[in-house]
Amino acid sequence: LKERLKPIIRLASYTQKEFRNYVSKVQRTVHHEASRMRKEPSVENVTEQKIEVSTPVLQERDQLLHTAQRAADEQNYIEAEKKCIAIIKQDPQCVDAYHVLAGVYAKQNQIPEAEQTYEFILQLDPRNESAYVHLAEIAEGRGELHKAVDYYQEALLINDNISTRFAKMYDLLMQLEEFDTALEAAKQAVTLEGDNPKYLDNLVEASIIVGDKNLAESSLERLRMANPENKKLEAFRQRIKNIRQRTASE
Repeated sequence: LKERLKPIIRLASYTQKEFRNYVSKVQRTVHHEASRMRKEPSVENVTEQKIEVSTPVLQERDQLLHTAQRAADEQNYIEAEKKCIAIIKQDPQCVDAYHVLAGVYAKQNQIPEAEQTYEFILQLDPRNESAYVHLAEIAEGRGELHKAVDYYQEALLINDNISTRFAKMYDLLMQLEEFDTALEAAKQAVTLEGDNPKYLDNLVEASIIVGDKNLAESSLERLRMANPENKKLEAFRQRIKNIRQRTASE
């Protein structure tokens, strides 16, 4: 899978300076006095040391997390942010709190803050597939399609059993005209959901573009069986026929 879905670009490294700036921003949201900030753990301590949290604190944290999520769902973003940062003060490694916080920033269109938060989550949990997906969505929203592909790939390398992510990879790669890799993504989506008409449609389209007439024909037959009313069937047949004619003339 990793070989088939090679990254088009690599993720930029996230510097310690950026982490310190981010943590300082979070702390200032709750603490207005600089003297209080000096008592907070440094980012190195947060990411490199395991913080022991007592059972009563865990119970309070879970209650705060529930309250924060409810506030976010009710669009009470100021309250949600305060609750999240209260949790982080108790447990600086609480990934769930950072996820809620990132969602709050994203819903308020504070994209740089949301992006920083998801990047910070990956420092705490490098295999957090949800953070990679959210970063991919942010990159796509900016038009950074190569970067979005790279993030989705990282999520797929952690969990390759979600067909929608392969379908998303297909869409992005087609826009980038990376047709061979798009075909592989379409194949994987169909492997996971063999009767999905949209995925079969993608597989036919990519097969035609790369000139794989055998795969295009077999995929078209599967599409016909899955969705016999599909209005694109005849157009697909003609395009596949043109592949055969072109091959014969060559």
